[in-house]
Amino acid sequence: ASITHVLDRLTPITSEQIRDLAPYLDVAKIGWGLPLLLPRERVRARLKIYHAEGVEVSTGGTLLEYAYVQNRVPAFLDEARSLGFDLIEISSGILELSSTQIARLADAVRAQGLPYFIEVGKKDPQHQLSLKETIHQIEHARSLRPRKVIVERPGVRARGRDLRQ
Repeated sequence: ASITHVLDRLTPITSEQIRDLAPYLDVAKIGWGLPLLLPRERVRARLKIYHAEGVEVSTGGTLLEYAYVQNRVPAFLDEARSLGFDLIEISSGILELSSTQIARLADAVRAQGLPYFIEVGKKDPQHQLSLKETIHQIEHARSLRPRKVIVERPGVRARGRDLRQ
């Protein structure tokens, strides 16, 4: 089954707005490293708005990549849980992580009892994966038993133009 997964860029929102949208949302992702910029209580309050309407909240993959570089994955997972995140996104959108490194991250998240998504692909439009490599990464990601596999793309295109513009 598919899910509706939206990116929360930390623009102002109200409980009423989320209440109106909640029937159409499954997961809100607090993107990139944005939670690092806010006090913990503000992050918790934001997540509570979604939770009150039955919407799960995911970290962005950049946060786990940052924790990986800092050698702080266990501490990150503890913090994500304490803040109220429901899901962890595992990605290599910025870093070049090997299949083995992705598998180890999945093991670490699973060991904490947290569900996770695995995102394949790259943010940088100049460094996109080939179709063959994308399929390979999707197959590998699926073997790690995430809740879902997400495909990262810098834009949705039709005849050479970005439909998100």
